[in-house]
Amino acid sequence: MLTGSLLSQDLPQIVKVLNSVCTMISLRRVSLPETVMPQLRGLVDDLLPPEGDDALVDAGCRTPAAVDLAQSIYQERDFQRMPELAELLEEAGCSNRTVLDHCRSSDSVHIRGCWVLDEVLGEFIAKPVRKAPKRRVRKRHQILGRELHETREKTLELLAQDEAKYRERTKPGRPNQQFRRELYLDSCVACAVLEHLGYGPIENLASWLDGGVTAALDYFFGDWWEDDEEDAIALDKSRPDRELQWNGALMSGLLLAGLTGHWDDAAKLCSWVDSSIQLEHRFELDDYEYQWLHLCIASELRPEPLEGIDEMLEALRQCRPKHPRMLCAAWEAAVAKDQKAFDKALKESVHNFLNVHAQNVPNMCFWVALDESLIWLLAERNNLEFPALPEKMDAAIVRRQTVGRTN
Repeated sequence: MLTGSLLSQDLPQIVKVLNSVCTMISLRRVSLPETVMPQLRGLVDDLLPPEGDDALVDAGCRTPAAVDLAQSIYQERDFQRMPELAELLEEAGCSNRTVLDHCRSSDSVHIRGCWVLDEVLGEFIAKPVRKAPKRRVRKRHQILGRELHETREKTLELLAQDEAKYRERTKPGRPNQQFRRELYLDSCVACAVLEHLGYGPIENLASWLDGGVTAALDYFFGDWWEDDEEDAIALDKSRPDRELQWNGALMSGLLLAGLTGHWDDAAKLCSWVDSSIQLEHRFELDDYEYQWLHLCIASELRPEPLEGIDEMLEALRQCRPKHPRMLCAAWEAAVAKDQKAFDKALKESVHNFLNVHAQNVPNMCFWVALDESLIWLLAERNNLEFPALPEKMDAAIVRRQTVGRTN
């Protein structure tokens, strides 16, 4: 029992056990069977080399075959092959009888820590490798410190209900479609955000993303709005009393087009925008600067740039709000394919977003930096690389890879 237990241990544990046993014997606190004492003596003889040259193995005797065998014995605890090691050492010229007899003796007890194995292997001894503890991978919503107000299942159920309402309320002839159509685009983006944040896998995500691009094209180029007064005011650019609702739908459509790689569709969406588009308030918020940015992006993507865009871009560079200026700098670096400038500007913009603009609200789209995400997709289109960002900043950028679109 004692030998079997010790054979499964390594040298430090063995020495600890032997010291404890020897102490107990010396203090006469324990009486051992006669069979145990030879085992203890054998272990001591195996662990403690003799003094002087009797414990040495010449370097020339450490042939590759001898080292390989010693390594195998050590790793597999196959000590019955110690006599084979003696043969290889002797064939290589070893004449040290103490070494050879220790390997061949039927009375010898061998364990890891055997002085002959240590002498043969030297620096070849494979030290046990302590595996690093597995790092718990946090999902992006956890990195951002956000949790859904509803369960994941309930959230997906609500999105499915939104899609069903979209299908029903945008049938030909139905009035007041504009709000429902824009809301559906928001739902498509929300599915991408959910997947990115780690709430996936989202069933039929590809259909949501590709369907969102199709819905955005229909939003701007369909004729669904012609028979309803309110819808016409929102989409008819020829009306003098128009109150065009383009900004949110265009940004959702561009983000979805970028995530799916449908850049031709993105260019078509931007072709709807022309130089007559007036800047408009959304929910009475003063966000002109963001609309300037979106018009600049649209101008760059459409077949022909917008008239007066240079003046708008200069105004954006000098605008008072910090975040639109930072976004503009990142976008200009992406267009110029300047990797160094892009890395710096994107990092500054995301940092500002997280510290000033991110909101802990039920709508998860406000947790992530969607403007920065779109600008990254434009940079990726121009063959720039995604910059190394701190964990939280990285978690705030929605990318093709984080929604399962790698081709």
